[in-house]
Amino acid sequence: MLSNVLEKFVPFLYNEDVDLDNPQGDIMIEFWTDTAGQDVVIELDGICGRHDLYKKLYDWWDSYDAEEEFELWYPMHGKRGVPDSPYTLLQDLEEVGRTVYELLDDIKREIYQG
Repeated sequence: MLSNVLEKFVPFLYNEDVDLDNPQGDIMIEFWTDTAGQDVVIELDGICGRHDLYKKLYDWWDSYDAEEEFELWYPMHGKRGVPDSPYTLLQDLEEVGRTVYELLDDIKREIYQG
């Protein structure tokens, strides 16, 4: 079931009545990275069903660039929870992309093979 895939990534919902098997409305996906413990929050607005959830999350993933994120975060390295090591920071940011890709793969499998 799609709800089993999503429930570990959707601890907070704007609308508590959202049916994770047929999501509608605004959804916030949240997870923490293993590399450096980054709290990742992805807000998806105006979801109209399972396919729309997949499409909007795919669009987010497709536009995500770990190197661009690195340029934003590196000036803060060693402060406010940002890893001191550039290598660790980049690994952590790359993990975000991989995790979202794995979630997309799980959602796709549920939608089309469910």
